[in-house]
Amino acid sequence: MGLFFRFWRIVWGLVPPIAMMIRDYHLSLVTGETFQWETAKRRRRARKLVDAFARLGPTFIKLAQVLAARADLFPGIYLSELRRLHDAVPPMKTRRIKRHFRRVTGKRVEEAFDSFEEECIASASLGQVHGAMYRGMPVAVKILKPRIRETVDKDLQLLAAVLSIATIFFKNPQLSSLITIFYEFSKTIHEEMDLKLEAEHVAYFRRRYEGDDRVVIPAVVGDISNRDVLVLEFLEGIRISDVDAVRAAGHDTVALTDRLVTIFAEQILRDGVFHADPHPGNIFVTSRGQIGLVDFGLVLTIPAEDRHSYIEAVVAAARRDYDALVDKAFELRLLRSDVNPLMLRQAARRLMAIALRDDLGPLQMQRIVHQVMQVFYELPLQLPGDLVYVLKTMSLVEGLGATYRPRYNLLKDGLPILKRLLEPELERLETRVLESVIEEGKAAWNLYENLKFVMELAAREELTIRIYRGDIDELERIAGYTVRRLIALLIVFGGGLTCGVIFLHTGYWWVLLLGSVFSIFAMLGLFLLPNVPKTPRIIHPRRRSVG
Repeated sequence: MGLFFRFWRIVWGLVPPIAMMIRDYHLSLVTGETFQWETAKRRRRARKLVDAFARLGPTFIKLAQVLAARADLFPGIYLSELRRLHDAVPPMKTRRIKRHFRRVTGKRVEEAFDSFEEECIASASLGQVHGAMYRGMPVAVKILKPRIRETVDKDLQLLAAVLSIATIFFKNPQLSSLITIFYEFSKTIHEEMDLKLEAEHVAYFRRRYEGDDRVVIPAVVGDISNRDVLVLEFLEGIRISDVDAVRAAGHDTVALTDRLVTIFAEQILRDGVFHADPHPGNIFVTSRGQIGLVDFGLVLTIPAEDRHSYIEAVVAAARRDYDALVDKAFELRLLRSDVNPLMLRQAARRLMAIALRDDLGPLQMQRIVHQVMQVFYELPLQLPGDLVYVLKTMSLVEGLGATYRPRYNLLKDGLPILKRLLEPELERLETRVLESVIEEGKAAWNLYENLKFVMELAAREELTIRIYRGDIDELERIAGYTVRRLIALLIVFGGGLTCGVIFLHTGYWWVLLLGSVFSIFAMLGLFLLPNVPKTPRIIHPRRRSVG
């Protein structure tokens, strides 16, 4: 019964604000309002959607943070409000946290630590952090909240049911993208709730930045840590979002911004392992001007082939080579093969021209970008799971840059940094291009030889074409499926028409009722008929930890 009420709470909490968002978007398309997103009425509706996510609890707060980077799913005013949703909730009472600590470690906090602060340092949806002293050393103790895994699993189960129902009645690229995001999110949120895995991530990044004066990573302390508890060195520093304090400490904010972009660009494009949750509460500036990173619950690995494609896409953007940029979009499986490349090139050219301009204020740029995003909104985007989090990370880094430099633009201001970073990769890329040209030349020659052979066979009337039985069976299966649906549709139409005629001649209401019920159930059956099975996709297993 609790699951049933939770299901309806989710439906009634999210459906009305989402319906109003869809109405806002399509009303602008129909009336040609030039996307006046900043109206007070639309902002209020966007805040209602964000409030709905917040009220539904930790699963939905985390999901909203991922969705906040998706301009192809949400209009601009909604994105700006979603980005304001911080993963901060009122802390649980300390006595409950202490009881949970004892249950998962077998020790009381008084036995494990010299002292333990009653007031927490930070409270998020999945857990909270307390300061403590461990063998004379200040530490931060991260503790998952009691029964949080059961709560998240229940919400994910209900969300999967809602999305399954939605796919029966709606077929559009935005819903397909949302489903991709949901299933990727389902995996990553479980990784965030495994603090033993987070300890492995911390160890990897400490090795990665050993001897690097730009970055500080706190070490795992003691042997207390497990899936529910993580004990780290306490990192002294100023939150990177506290602009006044950072400037008062005498730090160069422009250099800090460039350093931040460089660090995350290296992780994504060069290392292929990146911190995928760099919100302001997870980044600090030390007294020496170093970037301190914490909270490694969400760390993702990018396959080498995808990383190379990202690099080539960045190079294409830097050179304003829109043909290559669109080719990379197809190569990265961002779009289906039936999308019009010409329309996509034109939209990419407009977006790049806007992004690289210096004379536009943030509001003007936002409005023009929303006009161009109208094109992308209608395209069947299908982002791979890892790229969802790459975009989220880029969006968060750009937001941090904008706190120091109001006109900061990650594409325009970050390109010089990326060019310097990718110089070694560009040399390897040029070598790969030369090798590809040689291979393509060999393939073209082989194709010429094969065509020549086929033409000679045809000229001698010796050319034989075989049609395999499996191909015929496949065509028969598709034809049979189509015919069955047509027959079902004719039966529904004929049954409804017959009942209507009988009702008109006899006046019996039960005949009309019977016909209506029959038509409704037949139409539902028609909708629920399975589609023709497609070739199964190969799903590559995700790395669960980094070495």
